[in-house]
Amino acid sequence: MIHRSAAILLRAPLATIGALALLSGPCGCADRSGSPSPETQSSPTAASSDVAIKSESESPLQSWMKGTATPALISGSPEVLARLFDRIEGLDPPGYPGWKSIAGEGAASARAGDVEGCRLACKSCHDQHRQAYRAKDRARPLR
Repeated sequence: MIHRSAAILLRAPLATIGALALLSGPCGCADRSGSPSPETQSSPTAASSDVAIKSESESPLQSWMKGTATPALISGSPEVLARLFDRIEGLDPPGYPGWKSIAGEGAASARAGDVEGCRLACKSCHDQHRQAYRAKDRARPLR
């Protein structure tokens, strides 16, 4: 079964998907009706807000990535992606060399309209840091 927000993304035009990327949660629903809440509908900075942990097994960073970063990448919007990478750059935890520079490269790619460069920045950071982050800093709160 496809989650309601995933089904919407599969049918939605790109402009709609871009708007979803600005929402603080994966679908921005105020309730089960599917209607966007007023604060997510009008918030231009919602892409940089933190979302609550979805389950016991998800870390704060993982929840934020799923709820904010993934929709932003799907949107392909350079403006949204640039703000996203700026936020990720500010999340750099101690002991992860290259985190900040990779996020900076992602932001530069976004500002150049290079969505594939953004995807590569995501992959590069995940390849370099995901395993260690999960082992050492999984419970680390976002700042």
